[in-house]
Amino acid sequence: MASGSHLVRREAIYYWRRKTPTALVQCRNRSHLVLSLRTWSPTYARQLAVQLDAFLDDLTIMPDARLLTQIQLDGMLRDVLTRHLEKLERVAAAAKLSRDFDHAAAERDDRWVAWVYRLLEAKGPQARVSPADREAILADGLSETEVAHISAHLDRLREGGSVPTKAHLLRPLLEAQNAEPTAMNLAQAQQVYFLGMRLALERTEARYRGVRGDSDALVDGIIRLNAEQRLAAMTAAGKPGREAIDPVAANVEPTKSTIAQQETRPSPSTNERRVTTLGGSLERKRVKERSWDAKTASQASRLFALFERFLAEECGLEDLSALRQSHLAKFVNFLQFEIYKHYGKSAADVQKTIADLRAVAASKKQESRGIEAPTLNRHLTFLNQLFEHARAEGLELDPNVQTARLRGRTNKDDRARNARPTLKEDAATRVFSQPPYTGSKSWREPLLEGPEIFHRALYFVPLLLYYSGARREEICGLSPDDVIVDNGAIPYIHIAPNAVRRLKNAQSRRNCPLHPELIRLGFLDYVKAIKALGYERLFPDLHSPTSKSPLGDRFYDEFKPVLCAADTDETGFVIHSVRRGFGNALKQRRVTEEERGDLLGHVGKTETSERYCDAFEIETLNKLISAVPVVTERLTPQPIRLLPWVEAHEVAPFSRASRAAGKRSEKVGRSKSRRGRRSPK
Repeated sequence: MASGSHLVRREAIYYWRRKTPTALVQCRNRSHLVLSLRTWSPTYARQLAVQLDAFLDDLTIMPDARLLTQIQLDGMLRDVLTRHLEKLERVAAAAKLSRDFDHAAAERDDRWVAWVYRLLEAKGPQARVSPADREAILADGLSETEVAHISAHLDRLREGGSVPTKAHLLRPLLEAQNAEPTAMNLAQAQQVYFLGMRLALERTEARYRGVRGDSDALVDGIIRLNAEQRLAAMTAAGKPGREAIDPVAANVEPTKSTIAQQETRPSPSTNERRVTTLGGSLERKRVKERSWDAKTASQASRLFALFERFLAEECGLEDLSALRQSHLAKFVNFLQFEIYKHYGKSAADVQKTIADLRAVAASKKQESRGIEAPTLNRHLTFLNQLFEHARAEGLELDPNVQTARLRGRTNKDDRARNARPTLKEDAATRVFSQPPYTGSKSWREPLLEGPEIFHRALYFVPLLLYYSGARREEICGLSPDDVIVDNGAIPYIHIAPNAVRRLKNAQSRRNCPLHPELIRLGFLDYVKAIKALGYERLFPDLHSPTSKSPLGDRFYDEFKPVLCAADTDETGFVIHSVRRGFGNALKQRRVTEEERGDLLGHVGKTETSERYCDAFEIETLNKLISAVPVVTERLTPQPIRLLPWVEAHEVAPFSRASRAAGKRSEKVGRSKSRRGRRSPK
């Protein structure tokens, strides 16, 4: 039993194990709940265990004061029903414009989808079509084909992760009713969500036939109440909302402000003054000028799309010329405090509304909300370029709109040299005295001691970082062709942009001679082996075809436990600590600032050092780099041994594509096994 609450350690991986509460035994049918935490770190495992304990306690020990009332449940139903009815009405209105629109087919489609949510409401997210359900569906006038559609749709919802409904979609329903997002309340919100979806889908006669009889009285009452509440909110604010209420439907006289808003609604010509239109023009210009590469253009495009969405949903603006400083300040406040700091990593983020993005952030810890000052400043730089481009295009933009006063400030109370810890010689020795370099149990368990040594990113990248001082992504993104062995007597690494990654800045382009220790430990033989296999990446074990994350992210996940194990005094080592250790080692040996700058890829401080000279020659740099203290003299060179799946050109085991293929093969294997157990006829 590992130290920590309800933790079990199996083969270096921590698991959370709790006795199944009495209230859940009947539905779980197991004596204990066991969940892999997928981590080697005891600290991180304890943090996860505390969260899981709290969740289970919340689920089983629920004070009555925190339970939802019937009024709150009705309010949630009203919200879900109204929102989805409006969506279905819009979709139906657009479909009716088509010449080949078939209202009967559209009505039947909504009816069988309504059955999907009827089953989810009755049976929960694991609902499937039973024989009794099939009979009921057929009795409702649907066909066998539509029964198959219902079954397939349920499977797609589960496989796509749409059911159970994500918590960040259910929490706003609870927040709107001032209810706590406890586990029990979320479970009830899930039921209300399925019910609201079903009721909205079943209202097909009103949607496709214009029939609104007594049977729709409940639904109509909910819609009318919602309209009255929106009208009351507008009246209290003294101005119309973004989405004007139909005066006839709300049974009120149109006010002058409502009429003025309708008259000043942006015309189609405002498309030329939209953020994304002007942003696209700016992107094309910068890319043609080669001042933006593809990644920079993509970052700017995502920001412009988010800015346009925010202005439309939060400020009611579509025309950039109507932008005011208060609108920009509101957007900056949203970025600093209300958005998930990892926004944009998921492709689904671009489809979320601003309210959805707030809900996602609200579901995260406080430290994960809001972007940091450097990222905010980069975004403001993009926006400032957008504003200047708009003015150059002739747009009359408010001169008071400025980004300078909104820029974030970094903490200047401490010296830059103290911002990150430095990996010094004794700590570096501890790093390279661990199993990945002295021998591991297997390639799957590189942190456990054993006789096996595999030459991979976890083996060579830390060595390259320590003996070259390069940045993480500069090494992780190397190509075999970037290692130069035929241009003089001294082999070196040519750090330049390639097909895998770009560089931080112009001065990052440089040549780094290989330290003799790297050659002794077989790095050049590794390069030959990778090149012979035809890989375009020097470290293919970091690459996943299903991820666009930097290669260094995967390396960080593998190397962080090694750094933590070497951190005996809780200094808090990070990957950058290795680069700082390289610079510190050279400084302590009296290597000049200009010489260190050429090795580290830093810009010169004066015209003399930057403009009127070239970089040091490889021979000179080689003498400088030999000043780095050797901390791996105890390591014995081994014949190159690659990871088995790298040699076989297989997809990385940690890739989603690989896991999906593994599940398919496992299903096939089970099917064959079952057929093999059958008795011969």
